[in-house]
Amino acid sequence: MKKQIQSIQKYFKDKLLSGEYEVTVPTSEHITELIIDEEFKFSIWTSNGGFEQYISSYDNFIKLPDFSKQEVVTARTKLDPRLKQLQEEIKLKQIQELENKIQKLKS
Repeated sequence: MKKQIQSIQKYFKDKLLSGEYEVTVPTSEHITELIIDEEFKFSIWTSNGGFEQYISSYDNFIKLPDFSKQEVVTARTKLDPRLKQLQEEIKLKQIQELENKIQKLKS
């Protein structure tokens, strides 16, 4: 059983390191939720350039082994551009909503 669990942990860790996941809207400025295979959720602490599984009240499919410093660098090179794009999309949506409110107030 232990080998099967380790195999599953490796599968999900490899997916995170290769960028094979979906990024959801950040749950906070420090935690990003990633979904692997359209189903399995992982909460990742991404504050201060980090990349580690966040275990608390957040959903995590399975506890993963810690990421080495090099793995954190690798993971961040995959995640950072996607986070930046997502944040830009959120900003543009907020701007549009504010512009709509302004137009309503003017009428």
